[in-house]
Amino acid sequence: MKKKRARIPLHISKLIDQFVDCFEVKSWDKTVDFPLRDHDHIAADIEIDERYQRLYINFYPCFFKNTRERQRSYLLHEFCHIITQPMLNLLDKFKAGELVTPQQIKDESERATSRTASMLEGSFLNLHRPERKAYAAYLKLPKPKRTKVAKSKAK
Repeated sequence: MKKKRARIPLHISKLIDQFVDCFEVKSWDKTVDFPLRDHDHIAADIEIDERYQRLYINFYPCFFKNTRERQRSYLLHEFCHIITQPMLNLLDKFKAGELVTPQQIKDESERATSRTASMLEGSFLNLHRPERKAYAAYLKLPKPKRTKVAKSKAK
């Protein structure tokens, strides 16, 4: 059973926005869900549909019981599946007895390598400042909104 929250917490939303830029999936459709129950003791997961360019991200209740550092690491881990998932898809086809050619494997390896190199080069050349800023900002708790308190007049 899944329940979709009306709003994604701002700190999570900001980090997702930066990751979709960094992982070159900004134009993809994204769905974020918050299932009501934990699943196999995992904090978060991602489903990648390359064909229709869609991402489905689930944040399970145990995600929010972790520190911000761990939450951030979990989310980065899930986004890294964008690079590794296509090779896994080829292996699944092979296991199912479908034809997977050496050229398909080579092409996918090159695609994953190019994507990884692009991300690292951007980091090395300091081109990922917004991503780094969002990654660091994730640890900072949002400041509570101040409400005006009516001052009572002393008599």
